[in-house]
Amino acid sequence: MKNKIAKIFFYFSFVPYGLLILYSIYGSIVGVYPFWSYTKIYGLEAFLQAVVFTGFVFSAVIPILPACLIYQLIYFFVLRKKSNREELT
Repeated sequence: MKNKIAKIFFYFSFVPYGLLILYSIYGSIVGVYPFWSYTKIYGLEAFLQAVVFTGFVFSAVIPILPACLIYQLIYFFVLRKKSNREELT
């Protein structure tokens, strides 16, 4: 039961990364306002600007990306190895 819950949390830990990519795609289509100008930018430049800004918000302001990354590493190296050992016995 614990392994199933840990696996569900592992899959949900990828949601912030998906939101970051979806917002960046949205920003590249609709356009974003860069920090240095009052004109909208579109395309690849807007995509990269949105990735940097949203990544900063999700990392420094709300530290959700580092927490998800730490959980993913713990799951992969500790919980997954533990479940593999239990299946062998």
